[in-house]
Amino acid sequence: MGRNNGTFRYKIVREAQRDQATGFYSQPDNSGSDEWLPGCECQIEKYIPAKQRIGVDGQVQTYNYTVFIPKYFNGTLDLTAIIQIIGEDGSIDEFPIQGVDNFNRKYIEVWG
Repeated sequence: MGRNNGTFRYKIVREAQRDQATGFYSQPDNSGSDEWLPGCECQIEKYIPAKQRIGVDGQVQTYNYTVFIPKYFNGTLDLTAIIQIIGEDGSIDEFPIQGVDNFNRKYIEVWG
């Protein structure tokens, strides 16, 4: 992990709801919490053109950001949660989390 060049905030994802008629699960219209939870400093890497990653199921995922978060962060970063990154230049962007890698000893890697 290089130097920190931004910070992040995130919203918690609410539980999926089961439709009794069809049996399918779906997110409610307001699928996240209304308030931003504080994150911490992080390293933000932006990719143009977007990077592609092939999942274990063979599906190709395309994403523009990788965020490296220090291991001491104690929050819950779930898939599809909304994360807001704030760059050191003041630029702000939001995206849903497409993947989380927390097996590294030094940092948590999030992409979306």
